Amino acid sequence: MQKNQRKLMNLQGQVQPLFAPFSFLFYQIMKTILVIDDNESFRLTLAEWLRFEGFHPLTAENGSEGIRLARDHAPNLILCDFNMPDINGVEVLKQLRNDLSTSRIPFFFFTSDKSLNPKYIQQLGANGILEKDAEIYKLRQVISVACSPDLEKFDR
Repeated sequence: MQKNQRKLMNLQGQVQPLFAPFSFLFYQIMKTILVIDDNESFRLTLAEWLRFEGFHPLTAENGSEGIRLARDHAPNLILCDFNMPDINGVEVLKQLRNDLSTSRIPFFFFTSDKSLNPKYIQQLGANGILEKDAEIYKLRQVISVACSPDLEKFDR
């Protein structure tokens, strides 16, 4: 193995070489998206899709962990479940909006609840809401706008 190569273990546990210059460039370009959801199956499926689409997903199984990850990593976008035990999505949003380091991160709620009013969601300080069964083009649209290199951050 050459000097500028590093090793990376893939999901199957096999060690693969990774060129350091390429990996550095790749992670500079890659956008980070934080997914906060107590439903493990949904959270992991969404994270895998985001990885496939070329993003770097971070996942949190509850609101407390999500707040910590947002503060530690300053993601480009947060997708958060509305209804969660422990700390619900509204409380997550309030805490992140009251913290200068996370207050400008685009924040979208994910929910199965079709009765939520988009105006109410905006009044809370979120950028929007997506239904968990939304078509993939809607999710792509939200991500492309939120992670656009032309935008510093969304205006809420």
